[in-house]
Amino acid sequence: MVVEIPENDLTDTELKIVRSWFNHAEAVRADPWLYIANGRHRLWSTMPFMSQPVPVAGCDLKGANPVDAEDIGPSWTKYFVEDLRALHRLTWFDVGDPVNARFCRALAQAADGAFPSPV
Repeated sequence: MVVEIPENDLTDTELKIVRSWFNHAEAVRADPWLYIANGRHRLWSTMPFMSQPVPVAGCDLKGANPVDAEDIGPSWTKYFVEDLRALHRLTWFDVGDPVNARFCRALAQAADGAFPSPV
C-alpha cells in the first residue's frame, strides 16, 4: 500500500527524512504480526520518540500484484488469508486508524483474490 503525502504539506526537514527513510535500499519493513524485516538500525534512532508514530513499509502486501501472483501460482491468496487471520488475532492493532483501516481492506482484497490499488 502506498500512502501519498503531497510534498508541499511537509517541511523541508520532514521531506528529507521521508525520502531517506523510504529510499530504495533500506526502508524499515515489517508487518504487524511479524518481526522487523529490515531497518532495525533506523528504528534504534527513534527510541526517544516512541510515543509518536513511526513510518514502516509493509512486507507481505507488496506481493499482491499480478507478477508475483503468477510466480507463486494459483494458491497465491493463501498467504494473504493467513496474514489476515494473524492480523485479526492482534489485540493492539488499531483498526480505527484510517491508514490501518486501509491496510486491512487491502489485505482483505488480496485474501479474496483481488489486487489492491497501490495508492
